[in-house]
Amino acid sequence: RGVDERRWMRFGCATRPIPNLPEARASRMCSSPETGLSLETAAKLSEVMPGAGGRSCLERYEYAKHGACFGFDPDAYFGTMVRLNQEIKESEAGKFLADNYGKTVSRRDFDAAFAKSWGKENVKAVKLTCQGNPAYLTEIQISIKADAINAPLSANSFLPQPHPGNCGKTFVIDKAGY
Repeated sequence: RGVDERRWMRFGCATRPIPNLPEARASRMCSSPETGLSLETAAKLSEVMPGAGGRSCLERYEYAKHGACFGFDPDAYFGTMVRLNQEIKESEAGKFLADNYGKTVSRRDFDAAFAKSWGKENVKAVKLTCQGNPAYLTEIQISIKADAINAPLSANSFLPQPHPGNCGKTFVIDKAGY
């Protein structure tokens, strides 16, 4: 809705459909507007999203960057996020992560666990971001087709990404888990 893909990827969609909202920037998360989440959804979200509802304002930033310009209802948006998180946790990829908290793992082994759940071709839908030396896994982005977002995950749900992320051949999965 009025935001080209390049701008959305860099700054988010907080300026649409409501003009003059601040751009969604990680350095200014709390300048993003309140989401208006129900107490029920906020409670569920806080169980799966560290920082949600706290001083980090992470849920504000995420909604401003990824949800506001599409006109998503915040409860539906974050409810879908909670559901998808649970589906990932219950998958072979989720079990791989849980079994390897605090350990160094290979990208090859992570990809094999994801492929076991949803097929080898869908490994390209996963972008892994790492930081530090040694490299710690800090973010997992999974591209899902728009027409598949409201259905249970399947081999037909995923969309390849142009870049696999910056994690090398090995990385550490933090002990804190998810």
